[in-house]
Amino acid sequence: MITIHAAVIHELKKTHHTRGPESVEVISRNGLHQHDPLLKQFVDRIDLDARTALRASSKCSIFTKDDTFGQVASNYFASNETYELDINNYLDLSIELVKALSVQMSKTSAATGGHIPILWYSRDDTEYLLIGLVNPSSGFTIDLNGVIVGNTNIDKEALRFSLRIELANLAQHHSFVTDPDANIQEADLLPYARWTKKSNDIAHYFQEYLPIDELLNNGELTRLYINLFDEYLKHIIPDDSPHEHKRVRFAIKQEVYRKMEERRGAEQPVRVEEDIVPIFNAMRESYPSVFESYEEITPYHQFCEDNDYENYDSIFNPQKASLDEVLNVSISIGDNLTIRGSKEGLAATTRVVVCFDADENQSYKLISDMTPDQYNKLKEKIPEIDTQLEDFTDDDIDTP
Repeated sequence: MITIHAAVIHELKKTHHTRGPESVEVISRNGLHQHDPLLKQFVDRIDLDARTALRASSKCSIFTKDDTFGQVASNYFASNETYELDINNYLDLSIELVKALSVQMSKTSAATGGHIPILWYSRDDTEYLLIGLVNPSSGFTIDLNGVIVGNTNIDKEALRFSLRIELANLAQHHSFVTDPDANIQEADLLPYARWTKKSNDIAHYFQEYLPIDELLNNGELTRLYINLFDEYLKHIIPDDSPHEHKRVRFAIKQEVYRKMEERRGAEQPVRVEEDIVPIFNAMRESYPSVFESYEEITPYHQFCEDNDYENYDSIFNPQKASLDEVLNVSISIGDNLTIRGSKEGLAATTRVVVCFDADENQSYKLISDMTPDQYNKLKEKIPEIDTQLEDFTDDDIDTP
């Protein structure tokens, strides 16, 4: 059973392929939506979509970041000295929420506007605040005053995506962060932000609007950032640079990948601003003999802005498969041999064989697959290398 406490439908107007503070027009309403059967139908439909969302829940990563839901909610809690919403100031709260959303939308040229329902309702004993982006041409109409027009069909394609907040858990998280005397353990905090998508993925700017603690679509984002970091370092040290300079570029990339792998191993997200940008900022000090040849090093953020890159400074969980393709490892064999290569490449071309002698003493051999051409080149360069014919069965192979 759904009980609607308050609802309003604002609007954001934005032309496709534009960005910047002037690219989004906020059309805020003068009053709350009238409670009528159409509003009930609308909320029922959107709540159903939210409950069948395909994405896991999230939490705010921070409550003080400008122009975010977290900051607006935190300011509201502080001003009213309560975690309870009040219908008398709900309209003002909704306007602040849609203004913050407009700022995030303005940063992305691909974003387009739409109607923004901000709904406060309860289902059974749980209270929600839902913010959505509604396609104004998918089966129903909203008039110039933000009112749902009669005789409409609110179909399943109406909602492009939404963010539904469970208010009690939001309040508990905020109290944990802001009140040192609150008797709340971090382990007791539950996710409270649920995402609904109707096509493609949740827009990046909409995730930043929360701001989300862990960005969705981490595999895609891992590849995106690997490519972006590579492009930035190629701008700093171009391909026509001396060989020793390109070796330093490779070393810096590996340092970045190792930081990403470190975060992945600790089950923590990568925060580009905190984890990766300091590596770039320290390049000159880390490799003075190389960077003394470069009068100016373009900062990472400036490079991204100059090239109109979006979402270049965010939070994501590195995906193992994408990292393994680029992260190099170095393995020492004996006293004088080192094998280097990507984790993926080494795993694909080598295997460890467990051997036992007559006294059952255990030893290991690293076997690397070679093509006939590679073998011939090796023998040509090192004719002294020993070649043996051995029969290893599959039972001997230990795949680490």
